[in-house]
Amino acid sequence: MLSKNTVKLDAKDFTVDTGKSYGKIELSIWNFVDKEDGDYVQVFVDGSPQGEAFSIRHKPVKVSVPDKAVIQVRGIRDGSNNGITYGVTFSKTGETYLNTVPLNAENTYTIKSAE
Repeated sequence: MLSKNTVKLDAKDFTVDTGKSYGKIELSIWNFVDKEDGDYVQVFVDGSPQGEAFSIRHKPVKVSVPDKAVIQVRGIRDGSNNGITYGVTFSKTGETYLNTVPLNAENTYTIKSAE
């Protein structure tokens, strides 16, 4: 776990290359900072919500997503008014992304795979 005081993030969008086609991959999203402060996000795939908004906790929430899609993480509630921060890992890539999302805005992860 990290302290929000030691990690300064700017909201970013990413392109994620899975290397080859898997059909479905798993997105894990969690709170990487030392305190769970009641932040909520919602995950969208190609503009469609993938379930309800949820509280970001230290234990990851896992969402199955296509390996060719536009994934958005929307900031729903900033529990302590000091920013919504989260970590994301995509199975099959082994890459982890630490990010922040403004309230009522989205971060975009464009997933690409080989044909």
